[in-house]
Amino acid sequence: MAPPEERQVLEVLSKIQDPDLGRDVVSLGMIKELAIAPDGRVAFTFELTTPACPVRDRFHSMAEELVGALPGVTAVDVKMTANVRAAFRTQGQNDQMLPGVKQTIAVASGKGGVGKSTVAVNLAASLARTGAKVGLLDADIYGPSVPGMTGIHEQPRVVERPNAKGELEKRLVPLEAFGIKLMSIGFIAGDSTTAMVWRGPMVSRAIQQMMQDVDWGELDYLVLDLPPGTGDASLTIAQSIPLTGVAIVATPQDVAVDIAVKALQMFRQLNVTVLGLIENMSWFNCPDCGSRHHPFGHGGAERAAQRLGVPFLGALPLVSEIREEADRARGGRPRRPDRGRGARVGGRQGLRGDRQPAGGADLDSVFPQAARPQHPLATLLKDQDPFPVAIDLVKAENSLQIEWEDGARSRYGGAQLRWACPCAECRGEMGSPGRLDSATELPAEELTLRDARLVGQYAVALEFASGHATGIYTFRYLRQLAANPA
Repeated sequence: MAPPEERQVLEVLSKIQDPDLGRDVVSLGMIKELAIAPDGRVAFTFELTTPACPVRDRFHSMAEELVGALPGVTAVDVKMTANVRAAFRTQGQNDQMLPGVKQTIAVASGKGGVGKSTVAVNLAASLARTGAKVGLLDADIYGPSVPGMTGIHEQPRVVERPNAKGELEKRLVPLEAFGIKLMSIGFIAGDSTTAMVWRGPMVSRAIQQMMQDVDWGELDYLVLDLPPGTGDASLTIAQSIPLTGVAIVATPQDVAVDIAVKALQMFRQLNVTVLGLIENMSWFNCPDCGSRHHPFGHGGAERAAQRLGVPFLGALPLVSEIREEADRARGGRPRRPDRGRGARVGGRQGLRGDRQPAGGADLDSVFPQAARPQHPLATLLKDQDPFPVAIDLVKAENSLQIEWEDGARSRYGGAQLRWACPCAECRGEMGSPGRLDSATELPAEELTLRDARLVGQYAVALEFASGHATGIYTFRYLRQLAANPA
């Protein structure tokens, strides 16, 4: 019997649907290197979007069964691989700060003591166990936990690496444990008892250096253990890099959940996708009687997730082995006596652009045009306001042009943007008048756009020919300006 044609093999494989993306694996480009031998042997590569795919085994068995059922097939060889896609690639932004990192996942909380660092370390370890290249950045400057939880107390080495211009620059080499690249202010400080008595600007600069001045290399995932609350550290990270998403950790009681919700709302304001809420210390199983107890209540995070329209990622129990292994720095994924509920981490993958801007030097693409990928969670994770899919600085026209995801297009002149500058210098603060409050006219250089850059995933920073560059224009504010151009 003759072997099947390539068309027949792809046709049966198209019956496999990715549950997250809602499309068949053939149209998603997951089937690669298809080869059909004259004797009926069929071989192909099944490329997943993440090595941590929870349906990996099901995909493998379905592919073997579907192809093996075709007439003329004598054997099926399925090679399962993974290729983590880069998220929210913008012109120059991620390339400068974290050039080799594809996905950045933040773990945050509203208050301390809820097990955020434990979740972050074990999330990183679990991703590494799947074969992914993983890094863990301990951004909790005042209370770094990663050194103690991983058992690493060395100081990182300093090496020289060439930058994009070929110039040698000094870089810190991250330490490693359990297959994870690690960086923490605790490694640099050395003594675990040293207190970081720093003001906000010093904290922000330290975090930027741990991202920009560390030789992270190629990573599929960088997990960021954020400090609790809504302070400078979280804002610095959200403004500096395009976060793939953030998971919020809370304990079940109302006081903890209410504060966690504040952190969640902050990230929403910064246009960072909220991957969902995790309820830690949800219950414990009594070692004597075997019954389940809820010392902090139960279900508070899940109810909050339902109320806020974000996914509930799961509940984690109080397990003494987790605490013991963390204290002893044994690391790895702890045993779970009760699997509980969970969900695959998903959400907006970001903007993937391949359009080359037209217009030569007169047009700078702040980020290329692209359609935001659709996802089953889109209705839950959708921003309250439309998101831009293309931002272009057209110097020849002295204008900023934006295309929004709802199809609307906006054009802003340099003069309009300068007079609408929202910075404290121009608008004033604490009751004091701003520079523009009494101005009736501005020189031409004040009205001429020189540069534009993204600020995280929520705003654009503009620089004018005069050097004025302190205005941060949020996407919401720009949308309002388009509706009220005067």
